[in-house]
Amino acid sequence: MKLYCIIRKQDDISNSDTYALLKKAADARGVEFIPIESDNFDYARGLSVLETNAIMYRMGRGDRAALLQVLMASKGIIGLFKNVDALLSRNFSWGSAIRMEQAGLPIIPTIFNISKNEDSRLKEYVEELGGFPIIVKSSGGSHGEGVMKIDSISSLRSVVGFISDTQSATFVLRKFVNSARHLRLVVVGNKVVDTIEYNTQSDDFRTNAVAVPTVVDRNDVNNDIKQIAIKAVAALDLEFGGVDVLIDESGTAYVAEVNFPCNFARNQMNTGTDVAGQLVDYLVEKARIIA
Repeated sequence: MKLYCIIRKQDDISNSDTYALLKKAADARGVEFIPIESDNFDYARGLSVLETNAIMYRMGRGDRAALLQVLMASKGIIGLFKNVDALLSRNFSWGSAIRMEQAGLPIIPTIFNISKNEDSRLKEYVEELGGFPIIVKSSGGSHGEGVMKIDSISSLRSVVGFISDTQSATFVLRKFVNSARHLRLVVVGNKVVDTIEYNTQSDDFRTNAVAVPTVVDRNDVNNDIKQIAIKAVAALDLEFGGVDVLIDESGTAYVAEVNFPCNFARNQMNTGTDVAGQLVDYLVEKARIIA
C-alpha cells in the first residue's frame, strides 16, 4: 500500500517533525511513503498515475495543497475525512465554527462578520458576549496570529475601523475566556488518542503565541471533554483533527477550533504516544474495509 503525503515542496516542509514521524510509522508498517509536492504537481496528468487503492495525509498548507487533497479524494484515494464535501466546506471562513454551533457543541460565543458598518451596534455586541475584555479574531493564521484582546469601546472602534479595510480575512468578535486553560486533543476516528495542555505565558493571554510553546501531558483529561472533541471532529465530517478546547475558571469548556491537519508531532514528542502510527493504522484499516 502507498501513503501519499501532500507537502508544498520537498525543500519547504512546514513541519519536519510531523513528516519524519509519519514516514517512520509508514516504514514500520510496510507502507510505501511517497511525498507529493503540491507546488510542483502536474495537474493535467499527475492524477492519472496515482493509485486509487492508496491512502493520503496532507501536511502542506495553502490553497494548492488543499485543492490537491480534494482532487485526490475525488479520484478515490483514502483520507481522514468522511467525504469530499467535508473538505470543500472548510474553504468557507468560519464555516467550521458555524457547523459546530449547529451541532450543539459549546463553541466560544461568537458574533460573525464584523465590520465598521456595525459601529452603532458594537456596545450591544460586547454586552451580548459578557462585556470587556473582548476578542477580535481574524480567519486564518496560527500561533495566535490575528487574535486581539480589546479592553474598551474606543479601542474596539479603532480596531474594527482598521480591519474593515483588510480584504484578506474576515473577522469575528468572541467572548474572552478568562483564566483559560488550553487543551489540544488529537482525535483519530472516534476516539481521543492524545491530549496536551499548553503552559500559560507570563506576558501574553495567548498560550500558543510563541514559536515553540511548552506543553504538558494531559491524558488524564475527563471523558466529558474527550466527548466534546470527538463530536467536534464528527460535526465537520472529519476523522482526524487537533481540537483546541479552552476551559475557563469555572470549569466550563469551549471548543475554540478544529485544526485539520494539525501538528500532531507536538503531542507525540511530549507525551510519547504514537499518534503517527495510529493515523497510519486507521487509514490502512479504512482502505481495507472500503476495498
